[in-house]
Amino acid sequence: MNLQIRRLSTYEDIQTIMPLQRATWGAEEAGGLVPAQMLIHLVRYGGHVLAAYSQQQLVGFIIGYIGLQDGQIVMASKRMVVKPEFRNLGIAMQLKLAQRKLAIEQNVELITWTFSPTMSVNAHFNLNKLGGVAKRYDVNVYGTDTPLSTLGNSDRLLVEYWVNAERVRERADPSVSPPRRPDQPVDAALVLNPSQAVDLAWRIPGPIAEIAAADEQREGLPKIVFIELPTNFAAILAQDPTSAASWQLQLRQLLLQWLNQNDYLITGLLQTKETESHTRRAYYILEKCADLRLSQG
Repeated sequence: MNLQIRRLSTYEDIQTIMPLQRATWGAEEAGGLVPAQMLIHLVRYGGHVLAAYSQQQLVGFIIGYIGLQDGQIVMASKRMVVKPEFRNLGIAMQLKLAQRKLAIEQNVELITWTFSPTMSVNAHFNLNKLGGVAKRYDVNVYGTDTPLSTLGNSDRLLVEYWVNAERVRERADPSVSPPRRPDQPVDAALVLNPSQAVDLAWRIPGPIAEIAAADEQREGLPKIVFIELPTNFAAILAQDPTSAASWQLQLRQLLLQWLNQNDYLITGLLQTKETESHTRRAYYILEKCADLRLSQG
């Protein structure tokens, strides 16, 4: 695909992305849109709107701005949208890489954004394909009754995308096959929440496993643990909202504990292969923060 990515700078150009915003998040009064009058000031004062075009047709965009996080200058990636008929063609990857290039030009080492912890497709893209990590879980970022909430829940994982990290550079180089986690069963003893099968295509949250207790310095905790998440949350939500809510609450409980309290971070998503007797399953891979160095690889 012949794709061009352009940085928008005028109010007229910014207006061209508004129909795609509305198609994705609804009317402006519903609270899901970033208004054009806000975007024009954002791009004038260090932020950006990058738009992707195929044969002069707008096919996607990404929004970002410069801010502070814990005293560090970061680039916050606010929104990314690709038209449904143009998805799975690598456009989202190209938009993120264009944003990374802009961050490097502005001497910004870290880009952050959020995603719903129940969505395995987004997790795979953010963690495995881009090389981001997640070490903070935020509860109800967008409230409980907004276009960005689901069943009264708008919890999000905060992605850290260190633009100069080795894991990011490897995935950004199209000439290098990106490293990938093998699609294989995980060590059952390290899965904190093994799910239960309803049938071959349907799994619900199971009981939370006990991990050996650690001392006050968290010594004794394993270097790596796995947290299972649904591979088909949208389908579960449509057919069984009670099970969908159970997944949300269990992930909230576990990720708050292991990320925010136990000082782990998510470094990838491991997915098992689907067979005639086993459905595909997905697991967050959590590793001790102290064992990892991210900013330069």
